Formats: sequence, structure tokens, C-alpha cells
Amino acid sequence: MAQWFPLVLALVFAAHCAGGTNWILSNFALQGGVPDRLRGRVFAADLMLATLTISLSQLVVAALVDHVDERVLLAGCGAVTLIYAVGWSLATRGLRRGTEVDQGASPASRRLAAEETP
Repeated sequence: MAQWFPLVLALVFAAHCAGGTNWILSNFALQGGVPDRLRGRVFAADLMLATLTISLSQLVVAALVDHVDERVLLAGCGAVTLIYAVGWSLATRGLRRGTEVDQGASPASRRLAAEETP
């Protein structure tokens, strides 16, 4: 086990960096696609769902850890993460294609400003 520790440490570090990057890009996409007046509610719901998902996944693994081999649990968690990542990537294709940045203003902000001008 000791000979694998540096590799495991590097992989866990890479996974957390990737997770942080995903969180940043997700927030950027939400800021660009959500009208300003709804942004707080949407970000609150996003954080609530993320916290709920983390809590539920920890409860499921805790319930199974004494009954299932740890390699199976780790492989299962990795598979669920991979399936979620592919599904999220497919579901948000349109957001990536339509991304446009104009002096930090979101597309929704520009649409609202255009609607409000007489």
C-alpha cells in the first residue's frame, strides 16, 4: 500500500483541482444564463442541491462500507461521477456554444437592458 500512496495523493489532488475548476465554470455559466433578478435564488438552489448531493452520497457510502468491499465502493463512486460528468456535459452543450462575454455583462443583463430602453 505504501508504494501507491504518492500516486493516490497526486490523483486525489488532481481530482480536487478538477472539481474546483468545474465549480468555477458552472458558476460562470449560471451567471451568464440567469437574469440578474433571479441570480440569487438560482445560486442558492445550486448550492443547496450540491450540499444535499454530497450529504446523501456520504450517507450511502457510510451505510455500505461495512458490507461491501472498499474497491467496489470506490469503483462505484467513480462510475457515478463519470456518468454524471458525461450527462452534465451533454445537458449543457448549448450553454458552452452560446457563451459570449461583453465587458463582464451577462447575456441576460444585456437582454433586460435592451428591453427596458424606450
